[in-house]
This record gives sequence, C-alpha cells and structure tokens, in this order.
Amino acid sequence: MVCVRDPRDIVASFVKIGQRQTERGIVTHYSKRNLDFICRKITTSYQSVLADSTPDDVAVISYEKLVTDAKHELRRVATYTGLPLYVDAIEGARWLKEEYRHLAEGWVTELEGLPPTPKSVRNYQTLLTNEEVGFVEQQCRELMARFGYESIYVQEGHATDD
Repeated sequence: MVCVRDPRDIVASFVKIGQRQTERGIVTHYSKRNLDFICRKITTSYQSVLADSTPDDVAVISYEKLVTDAKHELRRVATYTGLPLYVDAIEGARWLKEEYRHLAEGWVTELEGLPPTPKSVRNYQTLLTNEEVGFVEQQCRELMARFGYESIYVQEGHATDD
C-alpha cells in the first residue's frame, strides 16, 4: 500500500519548511528553495512504485482523498488489507505525544495535532510561482502521470502537454 500526494503540494510543504528554517537562520536545501533537490527527493521516495510496471499488489491511497473523506479511504484500506478497522473512532483519534512525532521543529505545522483536513490540498497554488509549478510538473511528470495528477502549468496562455 502506498499513499500518494500531489508532488506540487509536497514541494509546497517543503517550501514552507524552508521558510520556517530561514526565519530561524537555518540554511538547507529547503530554505534555499532548491526545487531540483526537492523534486529528486520526491521522485526517489516513490521510485519503487514507479519502477513496477504492473503494481497489481499495491493499493494506492490518495492523500487528497484521505484528508477530504478519511472514513471512506480508511474503509478502502480495511477492505484491501482484510484488517478490522473502526473508522467511527477517527474523530476521537489520539496523536502520539509531541516528542515522539517529529525530531525537528521545522516539520511541525499549524495543522499538527488536528484531525485530517483538506487545508493543504492545492496549497502549491499560493506558495509556488507559475514557473515553479511548471518545473515541478516537468521533474515529477512520471509520478504525476502514474497517479493521475493533471498538469496545470500555463506558458504563454497554453497548458503544457507533458
């Protein structure tokens, strides 16, 4: 089972991490807004799924669907795995203690500890420039095509064909 997320939103999340690091005086690939590094990291993390031309034994869960309709997606997980899952308890889900969730402050966001929310879906539209969106779509084109994320990059009034 693999959970996929729109690579443009993943990049936007790393950009936000970089912004927080910049505020703290920390210099990293994220604070430098190194999109090439970030896109390679994303592609590498999905590489085993992308390399398999027929992943019949891999269930794909969409992050966007999970945060929009968690109960439905968790029911799909339960059906796929055959494990009992009590989705009615999701509203009362408890988070791990904060010290066990993240080791670096840069990863913690205002959504930490809250129930699933679609607040960060399409966040890239406000955090990335049009050119950056185009760059991410080009660098992550295989991932986007494989999991059905449509290109929206506009160049001179036309969407790209990639």
